[in-house]
Amino acid sequence: MTSPAVGVAAAVRVQRGHFTLDVELDVPAGEVLAVVGPNASGKSTFLHVLAGLVRPSVGTVRVGERVLTRRGPRGPQLDVMVAPEHRGIGLLGQDPLLFPHLSATENVAFGLRSAGMRAGPARERARDWLTRVGLDGVGDRRPGALSGGQQQRVAIARALAAEPAVLLLDEPLAALDATSAPQIRQLLAEQVRGTGTTAVVVSHDVLDAVVLADHVAVLRDGELVERGRCVDVFSAPRTAFTAALVGTNLLAGRRDGSGVHTSVGVLEAADGRAAADPPGGGPSPGAPAGRSAPDLPDGGACVVRFRPSAVELFAARPDGPNAFEATVRWLEPATGGVRVRLAGAPELLADLEPAQAQGDWLRPGGRVWARVDPAAVHLAPAP
Repeated sequence: MTSPAVGVAAAVRVQRGHFTLDVELDVPAGEVLAVVGPNASGKSTFLHVLAGLVRPSVGTVRVGERVLTRRGPRGPQLDVMVAPEHRGIGLLGQDPLLFPHLSATENVAFGLRSAGMRAGPARERARDWLTRVGLDGVGDRRPGALSGGQQQRVAIARALAAEPAVLLLDEPLAALDATSAPQIRQLLAEQVRGTGTTAVVVSHDVLDAVVLADHVAVLRDGELVERGRCVDVFSAPRTAFTAALVGTNLLAGRRDGSGVHTSVGVLEAADGRAAADPPGGGPSPGAPAGRSAPDLPDGGACVVRFRPSAVELFAARPDGPNAFEATVRWLEPATGGVRVRLAGAPELLADLEPAQAQGDWLRPGGRVWARVDPAAVHLAPAP
């Protein structure tokens, strides 16, 4: 019988040469947290601290009321470091890590038998889990006779059959092909939510976070820079990485009475001033453009956000505000049209309908004029 779900909380600092991971995060019981961030931001290190594979320089890890890791300044006699195999934490990564000499059933049953379950009941539960992940009838096959997607299903069954207090998912879909990945993603979502398992998933794919997670945390250079519900963070990103992840334009800016000063010039809203987001989220429906925000005073640093669909491109300078010159980096497919990448730091994106992307003027290396719909310009405080 499945045990009641418990939450996981960690407040840790890991020092490795010039890199420092300093993070405090908690996941309520039965919920899923996605951890995203650029390479070398500390995502896998954080996951390994939770799993007990990395000892933090200082900090604690708790699952429910149980302390799994404690390291502090009061001396090693008070330190706690529970071994990975005794944490009740499951870890599922890119490689299924199945035993090649064991059948699918025996692979799933292995963890159960290691925990003390007798062979017969362990095999019975393993067969039940293989059925739940869509592998009924293949229990006698060894991993070498299974596809990559089938092997990952066996690994999922093995991880969840053990009923871990917390499940850690480290890029579990990265090694799968385009056909298998959506199936396994949906399977993971159904099984994790169906069992009420508390989970932490590390991924570079925004779809993993959207489908699997309730909340998302964004790491950059070992620090937490964004945290909240997936819908809130992804609809109103405040860091360049998150904006790139969801395909939204983001610029650093400084606000004054004339608008917002950015690297591409002064951007205005519909009434000639910048439209400010309310604290903690995107623009409120029906809110008037250009309203003042108490946390965005004149001269204050902010981030400017606008969607690629709000950017128009022209061969010559257009009339109106929010026009700037840019260089085309390349063109790529987009849903229902063409996405144009404009060179710069950061790059900007413009989504065009196919008919709008015709002409020699729109080519890699070419100079174009861009204009942003003033009503689509939104601000938030700089992180």
